[in-house]
Amino acid sequence: QKDIDIRLLREANGWTQDQLAEQLGVDRSSISRMENGGRIRGPVRKLLEKLAIAQELHGSLPNDVLSVLLMLRSPVI
Repeated sequence: QKDIDIRLLREANGWTQDQLAEQLGVDRSSISRMENGGRIRGPVRKLLEKLAIAQELHGSLPNDVLSVLLMLRSPVI
């Protein structure tokens, strides 16, 4: 599995820890812990992987996870 630089992903999109936490359904302290090397598992990891892929494909991302997931389902032009 590819490592995800959560802080870089978050900052590149102008998200606060609180905003990312809300989108992932976790608390801000969980985001802080993950950014500082804490383990990322389960559905949160899968969502972060999708965000990272979308970031690579599209550059900047919308502010909500649902929009990102819909972007991934659309063909890249």
